[in-house]
Amino acid sequence: MPAFTFLIPTKNRAHLLRNALRSVMAQQYSDYEVIVSDNCSTDDTRDVVEEYVRPGLSYVKTPRPMTMSDHWEWALDHAKGEFVTFLCDDDAVSPLLLTRVAEVIRWKNPSVVALKAGLYVYDTWHDNGKRNSLVAQPFSGEALKCNGKLVLSEMFARLQYWDTPRANNAFFRKEVIHSIRKRAGRFCLPPAPDFSAACMVLATNDTYILLDQPLLLFGVSEESTGSCQYYRRGNASQQFLEECGAGMFRLSPIRTYCVTNLIAESFMRAIEAMPQEFRNLKVDLASQYICCREDLVRLAEHGVDVASELQELEAFRQGQGPAFWLGIASRTLRARVSRSQFGRPFRMIKQQVLGIKPGIPLSYGLPTVVMKGEEEGFVNIFECAQLLPKLSPRLCSATA
Repeated sequence: MPAFTFLIPTKNRAHLLRNALRSVMAQQYSDYEVIVSDNCSTDDTRDVVEEYVRPGLSYVKTPRPMTMSDHWEWALDHAKGEFVTFLCDDDAVSPLLLTRVAEVIRWKNPSVVALKAGLYVYDTWHDNGKRNSLVAQPFSGEALKCNGKLVLSEMFARLQYWDTPRANNAFFRKEVIHSIRKRAGRFCLPPAPDFSAACMVLATNDTYILLDQPLLLFGVSEESTGSCQYYRRGNASQQFLEECGAGMFRLSPIRTYCVTNLIAESFMRAIEAMPQEFRNLKVDLASQYICCREDLVRLAEHGVDVASELQELEAFRQGQGPAFWLGIASRTLRARVSRSQFGRPFRMIKQQVLGIKPGIPLSYGLPTVVMKGEEEGFVNIFECAQLLPKLSPRLCSATA
């Protein structure tokens, strides 16, 4: 049994898969397996995998085309490692990733290790000024112990989801996956399996470790499903919509197709699958509305016609009661204070004077770090990931 398993689900994106696979094969830690799970691709995906020869590298192909969540769940059946993670085919990892995760496991013996990620902007991205660049908030360089129950509560109250142990940014001890499958029937629930997994993991684990080092890069491109949904609604977004079908928002009272609503629906599916573990937790409807509206406004700013959806969302708002309106006013005020010059002092008073600690002990609101490929010497996501150990001191120094 290997120490680690990388599951790389893919479909008709061999040109992206190559760099993700190269980054995994460049690990300095040797005790791991890599499983490329092919969702009935019609391109040269298998040929790309066969370019690499390594014990522990395997290729599997689904018996039929599957939705993302079904495919990820099917791929899990092939994992043999003690710790398992998913790596999307447009992402990449530092060569030091497994070395560092193995150290944290030896020191702290966690069941879940999450990774704070940077973003690599592909040269196909619509914004010319950001192409071939690394974008990240500064890293602390530490292994942070996070309060799982408190983080879960914050997620449901504010739909805050960054730095939580999602399926594609965390390593899970296999017993964690087995336990959730036994209770919920599966680990990857639709429509967003990475976020539904985070909910169920937090509901069943009191703590997790957040490894706050530059070790993982999420790809941002016109072919990236998440980025496409967030900004453009291009082909990747449309394909996802077609795969999920009309029943995508089975539980959410808001039917708008946007990133926030996909996350909210995934949270609700997790509650439905494990009601005892979530008990009194539920998605805050006012926060869901606010974030859905922000998603639509962002899409409109990038040229997407969402006028009818904004009208539908406004009609939904008008039909709600006093508690909903009060929730909107409260969350709007808190957001304005948080983004103002008083935000950081207010958070410091809460934590140091009142003793109200956040679930994730990170300093938010720090200036974003941007590193250009032409200045740093990388031309793709693989080369950027390979340079992360060299760039790490500068990425971490801004928090000192």
